[in-house]
Amino acid sequence: MPVLTEHATAYSSRARSAYLHEVECLRGLAITLVFAYHVWGISFGEGDASTPFPLVFFAAGQTGVTLFFVLSGFLLSLPWVRWAGNKTGAKPNINAYYRARLLRILPLYLSWVLLAAVLTGEWATAGKAATFQFIGFDMFPYGVVWWTLTTEMQFYLFLPLAWLAWLAGGWYRLLLSMGLLLWLAAYIAVFVFGVVDQPVWSYWLTKSLFGRLPAFVIGILCAVFFVFAAGRALPSRILDNRLVTTLSFFAIFVVLGLILQHTLKEGDWITESKWHLHHTYEAILWGSLLLLLLLSKPWLHQFLVNPVMALVGKLSYSIYLSHVAILYFLIDGGKEIVGRDLYAETLAAYYLPLVGVVLTLGLSMLTYRYIERPFLTLKKTLAR
Repeated sequence: MPVLTEHATAYSSRARSAYLHEVECLRGLAITLVFAYHVWGISFGEGDASTPFPLVFFAAGQTGVTLFFVLSGFLLSLPWVRWAGNKTGAKPNINAYYRARLLRILPLYLSWVLLAAVLTGEWATAGKAATFQFIGFDMFPYGVVWWTLTTEMQFYLFLPLAWLAWLAGGWYRLLLSMGLLLWLAAYIAVFVFGVVDQPVWSYWLTKSLFGRLPAFVIGILCAVFFVFAAGRALPSRILDNRLVTTLSFFAIFVVLGLILQHTLKEGDWITESKWHLHHTYEAILWGSLLLLLLLSKPWLHQFLVNPVMALVGKLSYSIYLSHVAILYFLIDGGKEIVGRDLYAETLAAYYLPLVGVVLTLGLSMLTYRYIERPFLTLKKTLAR
C-alpha cells in the first residue's frame, strides 16, 4: 500500500480529528432505522408494495443493521490499516484487541441475557445465547436482535487473524487470499446461482459472517480509502465540490430507498432467499455515505451530523438491546386494550411509539451510565 503524500497526510489528519463524531452520528442513524423498523413491524406487520416511498426507510429499517456492520468493519480496521501503510501509532495488539471487544460487548449483553432468563425461565437457551450461539426467536421478545451480536463476534474473531496473516506476507498472505477466494466462490454460488437446494433462510447462510461478510469488507475498504486515498488530487477536488457532494448525498438515499422499496414489494422471504445481494448493495451505499460525511461537508449534512444524533449514537448499544422488549409489551398491550383489528386506526398507534421512545431512552441512559460506561472506562485504562 502506498505511503501518504504530504498533501494526503494533511487532508487525512483533518478528517481523522472529526471522524469519531460522524461515525457516532451514523450509529445514531442506524439505531433510529432499526427502532423505526420494529415500531412498524410490531404495529402494522411487514411492509409491502403499498408502502409510500419516504416510509420505506421505516418499513425496511433493518438496513440499519447493515450500516452497523459497515461501521464495525471501518472502525476496527483503522488501526491495522494505518500500521500497514506507514507504521504510525502503536502496532495493534491482538490480546488488547480481544480484551477491548469483550469489555465493550459482554457486560451489557450478559445482563440482558440474565434478565431474559429470569423472566422467561429458558435457562438452556440463555446458555446458548451467552456463548453467542444463534437462538432465532427463542426468548422472545428479548432475543430478537441478538443474532447480530453473534455475527459481530464472528467478525471480531476473524479480523485480527486476517490482518496478521496479511501483514506477515508470504504463505500466510497466500493462504488468507485463497481462503477469501473460496468464500467468495461459495458466496456467489449460493446467493447468485442458488446452488443450495434447501431454502437459504437459515442463519448460517443468510445472517452469519458467511452471508454478511461483504458489509464488513466494505467497511474495511472504506478505512483503506480514508487513510490512503482521501488526500490525493482527484478525490480531493471532488470532495471539495459541495454541489457534487450534496447531489451524491441525496443520490445515495434515493438509490437506497429504491432498493428497500423493491425488498418490500417482493417480501422478506423472497428477498432473503432469492435476492440476498441487496444487503451488499445497501452496504456499498452506506460505505459511500460514511466516506462522504467523513471527508466532505455536503449541504444539509447537519440533518445527520448533529449533537442529538451523536447522543443517540452513544446510547445505540443500550437502545439496541432494550427497545424491542419495550416496544413489544407497550404496543401489544395497547392492541389488547383497543382491539387488534382497530389498533392501526387509533391514536394509540401514534402515541404509544412515542412513549416507547421515552422509555427506551430513559432505560438506555441508565444502562449506559451504570453498566456500559464503567467498563468503557476500564477498557480505556487498560489500553494505556
